[in-house]
Amino acid sequence: MVAESTVDADAKRALQALDHRIRYLRESLRTAEIVPPPAEHDGVVRFGATVTVRDVDGERSTYRLLGVDEAQPERGWVSWTSPIARALMNARQGERVKFSTPSGLKELEIEEIRYEGND
Repeated sequence: MVAESTVDADAKRALQALDHRIRYLRESLRTAEIVPPPAEHDGVVRFGATVTVRDVDGERSTYRLLGVDEAQPERGWVSWTSPIARALMNARQGERVKFSTPSGLKELEIEEIRYEGND
């Protein structure tokens, strides 16, 4: 009987967590806004940009600045609220930006800025 009530309690908690997630996703969909790429690419990093950077050792990386729910760091998709995205935002091609990492200050040079639909 005790094992059965533990299973019931675990199932109830799991169901509550799923209900919470469903409410969160519904609200996200209700308030979501589609942000089109800039009509003309003015060479400035903005939300939705794909940015290729080079560090001081010459290593290249590419990041795409997206919404919090779209972030997939393993693909280079970072939230616009992340430290690297905040450093890149409003910068221009050729500029160097600095941002803090757990291992210290890092500097990157912006090599390319692209927007989906404007390539």
